[in-house]
Amino acid sequence: MLRRVIFKHLIVPKLVKAYTKWYFETRDWRKADWRNWVAEEFERLKMSPWTLRHYPQLKDITFEDLPNLPITEKYKEAPEDFPAAMTYRSTGTVAHKKISFTKNDLKKIVSSFGRSIWLVKGEKQFRNGLFMGFPGLGSGVFFSYIQYIFAKKSFFVIAGQWRKYVRKIIKKGPYDVLVLPIPYLVDFVKNFDTDVFEDIAFWVTGGDVVTEHIRRLIINRGIELDKIFYPVDGYLASECVGIGIELPPTITNALQYIPETNIALIKKDDGRVINIFDAKPGDRGEILITPLFEYMVPNFPLYDIIEIVSDETKYGLPALRVLGRIGVRVDMELKTLGHIRGYFSMYVRVMGIIIDGFVYTNLLGEKFDTDHVTLIHPRGNKVIMRTYTEKPISKDSLLEAIKRDEKIYYLYDDIVNELLEIEVIHSPEVLDEIKEYCYTKYGPQATLPRMIILEREE
Repeated sequence: MLRRVIFKHLIVPKLVKAYTKWYFETRDWRKADWRNWVAEEFERLKMSPWTLRHYPQLKDITFEDLPNLPITEKYKEAPEDFPAAMTYRSTGTVAHKKISFTKNDLKKIVSSFGRSIWLVKGEKQFRNGLFMGFPGLGSGVFFSYIQYIFAKKSFFVIAGQWRKYVRKIIKKGPYDVLVLPIPYLVDFVKNFDTDVFEDIAFWVTGGDVVTEHIRRLIINRGIELDKIFYPVDGYLASECVGIGIELPPTITNALQYIPETNIALIKKDDGRVINIFDAKPGDRGEILITPLFEYMVPNFPLYDIIEIVSDETKYGLPALRVLGRIGVRVDMELKTLGHIRGYFSMYVRVMGIIIDGFVYTNLLGEKFDTDHVTLIHPRGNKVIMRTYTEKPISKDSLLEAIKRDEKIYYLYDDIVNELLEIEVIHSPEVLDEIKEYCYTKYGPQATLPRMIILEREE
């Protein structure tokens, strides 16, 4: 308790002052300025004795050389003598690991988010915030402290237990910012009935793709209360915390790259690796990161697919969109569907058919206000997409929506030519079981496998 009091009253004012200075120093920077700064930071940090102990090859690697460096598939944890100021265990569907940051690393993380607060609010802090996280995990450890930096007043609740604190949540409102991980944001939006929000409130979330369905839930809840609710998508990774963040109302449905904490590369479909600063709008591929900290693991894959939306926003940085996971093994024993075995990927090529799972997911959310899980069966000479939905949808309505959608209309020809068959099954029980399975096995911030390519049936 004493530690938090000291942090809130002695350390936070210094951090806010520091990131305010950083914001004013960088607010007129263009992409070339940011690129030069990142390159200089890399040259400085790559000589860290803890990094060189595990990755001595970095000594002779420049910032421009990074795209030519091999991918580091296995994350080596920092050496035992690393001067960690914060340590936590990562979550996710790929691998669990111990992540450690020094005091200087944490200052950079805070500066990156503080700069974003200035860009959104035009002020150094939000007025009053409601935060949720998980003790012992990255979100819980980090946000239990950063709540004091984000907002002048704040209330932290253990995610999943917010119903125990309804009276306190009401008493401590109104809130102009809420930081809630999925799925608890969805649960809170649907089931918290009291208006404890300011006229304009920002709903910050992360841990999974913020689909059109989730955006509509947030925005429509604001409309019901005659208020403006802005979804704020945050792309976070345990290894470096911030990668990208939405900045409404200026940058929406996209994430501005956060350069203070990582160097991002994109491995394109043709195998070529490019720096995010060299990417053009429409470029997409697997993201690789090098944390820009005192311990760096070079070119570490996050198994996410991203797409560049803008090569330079008005704030001088690239903007990206997270499309989903790539090639993650799925092996689930379910009561509703039995044994499901295959791979989860949001961008699928199967038997010559390209299925953009990100667009398909948002089509279902925008047109039918539903989430989904889709099983993709390569069977015989055709591909079968079996889509399980939360809300009832007629197959004809879905096919018509696909036909009219400017991004996925091409699938309609595959359907007409009997290369692709879509089945629609209203079964919220399936989605509930898959969500429970994933959150129980991989942690409450696991990415949901909405598009699963099943192993081919012989």
